[in-house]
Parts: sequence; C-alpha cells; structure tokens
Amino acid sequence: MKIVFCTYDDKSAINGINIWLLNLLPALKAKGFSVSVIYYSWAPEHECSTIPLLKDLGIECYRISCKRYLEREVKWILNQVKVLQPDIFVANHILQAWYAVQWIEKAGIPTIGVIHNDDIEYNLLIDSFLGNKNNGMTACVAVSSKLYKNLLSNCSNLNIKQIPCGTPVFAEKACLNSGKAFKIFYVGRLANKQKNISLVATTLVETIEKIPNVEAYIYGSGPDDKDVIEIINMSNEPNKINLKGIVNNDVIREDILNAQVIILMSDYEGLPVAIMEAMAAGVVPICKETESGLSELIIDNYTGLFIENSSDFIDKIKHLQNNPKEWERLSTNAKLHIERNFGSQRVVEDWVDLFEEVKSKNKLQLQIPRNIKLPKNEINNVLGEHREPSLIKKMKSKLISIYKNA
Repeated sequence: MKIVFCTYDDKSAINGINIWLLNLLPALKAKGFSVSVIYYSWAPEHECSTIPLLKDLGIECYRISCKRYLEREVKWILNQVKVLQPDIFVANHILQAWYAVQWIEKAGIPTIGVIHNDDIEYNLLIDSFLGNKNNGMTACVAVSSKLYKNLLSNCSNLNIKQIPCGTPVFAEKACLNSGKAFKIFYVGRLANKQKNISLVATTLVETIEKIPNVEAYIYGSGPDDKDVIEIINMSNEPNKINLKGIVNNDVIREDILNAQVIILMSDYEGLPVAIMEAMAAGVVPICKETESGLSELIIDNYTGLFIENSSDFIDKIKHLQNNPKEWERLSTNAKLHIERNFGSQRVVEDWVDLFEEVKSKNKLQLQIPRNIKLPKNEINNVLGEHREPSLIKKMKSKLISIYKNA
C-alpha cells in the first residue's frame, strides 16, 4: 500500500509533529508500506531539520516547488499525487493539502487530516473544511482526547479516530544520583508565543541561582532565541544553563537519560511529544497545566507535577532534590504510563488499522482542473493566504510598477 504524508519543514522545525513522522514513517516502511512525503519549506533542503533525516531513513521526499500563490501550490500537489498514485493521502495539518483534498478524494484516494493542537489555526481548519463544509476528507485523526471530543462535537458525519503521536520506549531509565548535578531539560521551539520561552528561561535562571547543584539544558531554536540568550547572560551563573541549539532527536534521546526533570510552561499544547519522550525515559515532567492533551500524560503527583508559576517550580525542584524516593516514585510511574498507553508499537498498529479501514478499491484517474478555484473562508482572512490575483489585477499592478519606474 502506498501512503503519502504531508508536512512542513524549516531550519528550526524541530517539533513534535516532525519527530512523530521520524518515528512513524520508518515503522510503517518496516511493515511493508511504501511511504513518501510531500513537504513545504522556505529553507533549502540541506538546511531543513527533518527532511534530510527522513531521506537518510529511506523515505522519498518531494518539495512543493511552486510557492508564489496558493492555487499554484495546490495544483503542484495534485500533479505530484497524480505521479505518485498513492492508495492513501495523509494531508496532516498542511493547508495546501487540505485544499487539494476535494480533487484527490474524487479520484477514489482516501484522505486523512490530523489535528495536533487546539490553537486558532487548527480550529479554522475544522471550521473551514470539516463538519457541514466537508470538502471530501475521508477521516480525521486527533492526537489527544480533548481534540477527539472537539472533533466529535463539530464533525459527527466524519470518520474520526484518536491516535496519539506516541514514542519509542526506552530500555534504560533516568536516575537520580546523590552528589551529581540535578539536571533540568527544556526541549522545543524557542518562542514566546505558545511556548513562553522567556518565562521558561527566567524560571531556570531563578532555579539555578536559588538551589545549589542544579544545571539546565535548553534544546531547540526559534524566533525568540535572542531573548533566551539575553536572559541567560544576565544571570549570576550563566555557565549552569547550557543552550544546546538544534540537535538531532537521536542525540536528545541519548541525553535525556541524564536528566531528572523536563519543564514546559506553554499556554496551550496538543499532546507534546517532547514531554512524552522524556517520560518514557523516566524523566519527571514539571509543567504548567493546559486545557488540552498535557493532562493525559501528567497525572498530578503520580506521573509528574503541575505548577502555576516560577516560584512553584522552584519549590518542586527543592522537594525532589531533597527527597530522592519521591523523585523515583514519579519517575517510575511516568515511564510505565507512557509504555502502557503511548508506545510507538501501539500507535503504528492504530494507523495500520485506519489505513485498512479507509482504503479504496476504486481508484480513478485524478482530474486536475486547468484553473484552480478555491473557496473563500475565514481561514483566508486569519492566515493571510497569498492567493493568485485576477488577470485584470495583475495587469493593473504591472502598469503601476511601470509608471513608478518610468
């Protein structure tokens, strides 16, 4: 069975979605599926974070090469699907792919969307393409229970599944050794929007200044990395906070076994893969509580700890550092919880079951219209899609340009 997945990649696109693909796609290939990727990126391929790794794993990847107008991007996807002839098309969360679904579905190719989060962009995808406005999407996957319930309430006529991103389990487990530094990790985008990275950095600075024998490690990059560097440099002990930058996930998985705690202070999350992977290694999550999927991973005071602010975080670190048995209890529970409920093997089987359920025996020739006409909706106003102007508008723009340069 041939499956095409869509994704986004860039220089700093180290995120849960792409880590999920790095885990899932090779596992599907090992089960005999032919898997390929269509991806969107502004960066050259060699500077991308994920695509080179997927290619090293034997996954064929095709870049959307026409990025001037949305209509042309959609048409590029349709032409590529016509060449690849997949049995199933996973649009994932990629907007251009969701627009392409209406033509792909008519060719008898089942299509699957994935909802990873509950922010405005994902809610707009649901409002604009699903429910009463379903453009032909065969099924939609939600990565958390809350997202699943939201889809059920808005899209009762759609085949909806709950499949978490999942993570490979660890044979080893993190440990807390007396006398050695107590290590706190952050893994993710360095962005103030959603991730509150300045608050994370400030919290880590206050922690190492108030508690002896504590070190912090920050993995990732993003639009606000300069803010993080400035906060670290202003601290009394900047050498105790290590800014690691972009690191391959295999390296992070090796390093995470040396950590005792992972921190997350986001305003919203889907089902954060970084937290999931850390817990699979027995690292204790200490996180700000959100309304979505984090509560499925962290059972407060059983598999991790929820906090309200920086001072609360510092108090929790003091308590765990001074009570190794308490840290060990949380660590063991965290690891078992992930192994039982979010292991990669179970996730792969759930995806295989979905593919078998939706596959079609009646594939037709994909008909690609000469002119792509896309519906107007709210997502256009919020995300600022770059749609192709009419011929009259193009001519007017050209005349204005000639006049200004005359």
